Amino acid sequence: MLARHEGNWQLTMRAWMSPNDPPMEGTGTSTIRSLLSGRILTEEVHGDMHGMPFEGFGTMGYDNFHRKYWQTWTDWMTSLYHADGTGSPDGKTITFTGKMDRPEQGRKDVETRTVYRFLSNDRWIFEMHNKTPDGKEVKGFEIEYRRK
Repeated sequence: MLARHEGNWQLTMRAWMSPNDPPMEGTGTSTIRSLLSGRILTEEVHGDMHGMPFEGFGTMGYDNFHRKYWQTWTDWMTSLYHADGTGSPDGKTITFTGKMDRPEQGRKDVETRTVYRFLSNDRWIFEMHNKTPDGKEVKGFEIEYRRK
């Protein structure tokens, strides 16, 4: 299931600084490679968000022993994000939960939920939702992937 996402992707990115504000938009590219016969993916992202360069690197895999997906991510914040997830029975979504630091907000260990929605082999959506200090979940980031 993971190996089918190997390739080069065109990205449309949206980031919400506040739930009431319109999103900042950006574009970019992603190169996804598979390792270990398609069991692990690596991703390199390069883009422009609100007039500023954006780079990130992540990995995703499936742990056969624990029977769960895992992902890591790092970008300009330089901290390492790790989350564990489960896939839907139909294979169309993977939902992860984890914690990440938000230095731009002065917050540590922010609870997150990320969702991958696979619309086809050539298009999918990534969403990241964060918990606010009062415990509400808000959408913070979205990327639409289209195969080049």
